[in-house]
Amino acid sequence: LGFDLIDDASGEVKARRVVMAVAQSKGLEFDAVVYIGKESKHPIIKNIKYVACTRALHNLVVVEV
Repeated sequence: LGFDLIDDASGEVKARRVVMAVAQSKGLEFDAVVYIGKESKHPIIKNIKYVACTRALHNLVVVEV
């Protein structure tokens, strides 16, 4: 399984699977999204989860620990 890590220094995606921070995904859409986070009622954490979950077009997996 090949993954590309997308960060501020990355500019090119070669793999079909990418790992990126939610903040970098705003405005993008993906066929599938896996969100791994901590359960929280904090407004900022809830906003981050919302952004992550709304990026998925077809499949969404949410894992909260």
